[in-house]
Amino acid sequence: MALAAIVHALALSVFYEDGDSAPALHAVTPALRAEGIEGSPATKQLAEQHATWQSQLPDEDAALWDWLLAREDYLGRVSKTLICEAVTEAKGKAAADNIAALKKSDMADAPPNCSAAPGWLPVILRA
Repeated sequence: MALAAIVHALALSVFYEDGDSAPALHAVTPALRAEGIEGSPATKQLAEQHATWQSQLPDEDAALWDWLLAREDYLGRVSKTLICEAVTEAKGKAAADNIAALKKSDMADAPPNCSAAPGWLPVILRA
């Protein structure tokens, strides 16, 4: 979960124009500002890799958090009670009530994706 939180923050700043996150990535690399570097093979390869990663991410930055918290992550590993508590906190009691009767394996995948709101973390990971 902590890894998902930091990846979320960094991906917002790297892959989304309007991405705003506290631990944003700010790299100052004077070597990448050299004359003529825009057409170099390394710069082209870096741009291709960036495009490849960007094509695999959700189109909207608001969907990134849910994408990172897929079923294999936090909600797929905790009890039904904790899933309902997380959904209640993040999306409200009505959303939790809608999935309460489902099997655990179905709860994490229930539409709308009930993983949590952007920026949400389980209580155990909060400072």
